[in-house]
Amino acid sequence: MHRGALEMRWLSVFVNWRRHCREVRKLPAFKQFIRDLGIYDSWRQSGNWGDFARPLGDDDFEIIA
Repeated sequence: MHRGALEMRWLSVFVNWRRHCREVRKLPAFKQFIRDLGIYDSWRQSGNWGDFARPLGDDDFEIIA
């Protein structure tokens, strides 16, 4: 993936954590977006889910923020 496109995707994640985007974070497409960027894998490997999400079973998660 082109570096600029990747940076734009990360910016999109950052923007979508803002309070007014709560409904966006509830969409299944947002979960897929988190998986596509590798954020889910990072959370799963580190065990650090922060205030944003929590694991559900061995291969799923939910957004809580």
